[in-house]
Amino acid sequence: MNLLSRLALPPALLIAAASATADAQPLQTQESISCDFRHGTTDESFTLVIDEIDAAGGRAAVSDRTHALKDPAVVVTSPTALTFIEQPQSGPPSLTTVFYSGPPWLAVRSRHSRGQAYREAAPAQFYGACSPLISPDTRP
Repeated sequence: MNLLSRLALPPALLIAAASATADAQPLQTQESISCDFRHGTTDESFTLVIDEIDAAGGRAAVSDRTHALKDPAVVVTSPTALTFIEQPQSGPPSLTTVFYSGPPWLAVRSRHSRGQAYREAAPAQFYGACSPLISPDTRP
């Protein structure tokens, strides 16, 4: 059983990933991407912005849409994906893997935190899609 069938991705995501053209801009060349996570182990949905991506240098920054707080991230490259290990200012690291086929690029995010009583683990996993981020300053 492959990853896609285990995650039960919605048909729209599967169609979008399958229809990506070979001449699309590769993920490895992007400086900024926006990732929408709408499905997961909780009812939460959210958007992350991953920018300042330097895959060769192994660095990036992760923030929400407002850019109110940017956390540094380590970038790990593999033959099939870029993985961003976010190091928040407080709390444990979060892991986001963005797969190369796209755009849109399929993505999985894992967050590991403590529960309300601080005596239990509160893991959460989400999946969605990422696309190139067009800065308001560079829109035509």
